[in-house]
Amino acid sequence: MGVTPNIIFILRKSKARREVLEYLVNIHPDKAYVPIISKSTNIGINEVYGALNGVKGRYKKENTLISLGLVGKEAKNGICLYYATPLGIKVWQSRKDLLD
Repeated sequence: MGVTPNIIFILRKSKARREVLEYLVNIHPDKAYVPIISKSTNIGINEVYGALNGVKGRYKKENTLISLGLVGKEAKNGICLYYATPLGIKVWQSRKDLLD
């Protein structure tokens, strides 16, 4: 899966998705869980969770960072850790051309 017009549209539409992706790209290859991402981006926990996984009525599952392939999820010791995928890094690094 490459950079699609849908990915560009969805990132332009959501500041929360952009900021969560930016944070995960900046800490790559490290991983983070939702409360740390929330605290680091000053975005509410529910907003971060929605941007990553979807929340009924607010973030559609098919438009989440995980569903778009921009972020990966790993369960470790009962905690879900999130990380930027190679596609997510590529999209973020080329954001000036794609998102402006």
